[in-house]
Amino acid sequence: MKIIIGKEKRMIFLLLISLIAFACSDSAKTEGDSGDLIDADSDGIPDNLDADSDGISDNIDADGDGIPDSKDLDIDTGDGVVNIPDECASISEGAQNTRQPADIIFVIDNSKSLFDEIEMVRKKINDFAAQIENSGIDPRIVMISCLPGQCSTTSGGGSVSYGICIDPPLGAADGCQLVNPDDTDPEAALTNDSNPDKYEHVIIRVPSMKGLEWLLTTYSTPNDLTDNGWGDNLRDNAVKHVVLISDDGDETTAAEFDKAFKALDPKLENYQFHGIFAYTAKDLAPDGDQCSIYAAPSSPDAVPSIFWDTYPQLVSMTGGVSGDLCMQDFDPTLDAISSSVITSSKINCEWPIPDAPGDKDMDPELVNVEFQASADASAYFIGRVESEDLCSKVKQAWYYDDPANPTTIIACPQTCTWIQSIPTATLNIAFGCETESAPIILD
Repeated sequence: MKIIIGKEKRMIFLLLISLIAFACSDSAKTEGDSGDLIDADSDGIPDNLDADSDGISDNIDADGDGIPDSKDLDIDTGDGVVNIPDECASISEGAQNTRQPADIIFVIDNSKSLFDEIEMVRKKINDFAAQIENSGIDPRIVMISCLPGQCSTTSGGGSVSYGICIDPPLGAADGCQLVNPDDTDPEAALTNDSNPDKYEHVIIRVPSMKGLEWLLTTYSTPNDLTDNGWGDNLRDNAVKHVVLISDDGDETTAAEFDKAFKALDPKLENYQFHGIFAYTAKDLAPDGDQCSIYAAPSSPDAVPSIFWDTYPQLVSMTGGVSGDLCMQDFDPTLDAISSSVITSSKINCEWPIPDAPGDKDMDPELVNVEFQASADASAYFIGRVESEDLCSKVKQAWYYDDPANPTTIIACPQTCTWIQSIPTATLNIAFGCETESAPIILD
């Protein structure tokens, strides 16, 4: 294994060798006493000429850059993390230590029996989003469910169903207004509530037992059910969550859905599934169980089959949260889901480059990333590589989004994992010192 070092360090190394050789030669000629040649610290400099004859060798080179540690301002043990030169320590700006954003997809059964649950979500979802946002996470919410007045006209429409429209600030400021101001029908048509970059309403009636199928089908834009899909709303670095609300089982098994959902997009690989659903079918509930009035009966002989264990299995498989729809107490469940979203979001691994302090210009070659594991820990520079392709050749590093015109600093994948494993970590952007390069490790 070899470590490539910069030209400047090799030049310093050669210069140091020349100086040491000169000192040794000169001492031999001018000093006739062999005792003067004692070299207690084995650094090649006799003690009578050595300002540091401490018995500890000055030739130790921890980072293998050819410069002894005693003279090296930049001790790097080969892991891409280096000490900070004093002249850079006071010229830094804090990076935005944000957490990963969250993409959250709600799927709500529009059956008549879900009227109370639909109203619950409508009233609570702004608080739900605010809890997540107040924790420092940027939520983007997708709603797959019909809009009032459009439930019977969209695919899967039914004669009796209830739609949902979300008020601002999550929903659009001009959304949820009567299309016909004189309409007094509780299910009168309302204007679209979609609010770009915050909330997207995929307007489709979700029938009982087809929630997962409709979720899969509406990924693309357009699709067999709607003009707009939800796939374009996914962000690369966001955590992914699904929240399904229904009082029925589903025609899709947990294993079938999990495989198909992950196949839609690599970004969905680590999703979490949450739900508010009936834990027990009506005909399977104990006699006298009042809660069962909210549940639909099981249908073991139905064609297609209806699986009552799909939702709880998905919750278990993905580490999600569930609430029993029969309890009709939804605040604790929504709070638990928002907490799960917050917990799943880790420190972001991309940072916009802040403005250089004072009157300094931002020179991409004079920028460093300063890492500190905690307030009490020492700070270090993380070295840079020229592109993401070189990340696999280093232990820890970062790179620019565009080396010619950089706006964002991005951690290499392994460095991202390392940083995210330390919740107390902070980063600063240091200006004015030549950018440290991560040592390239060759096989």
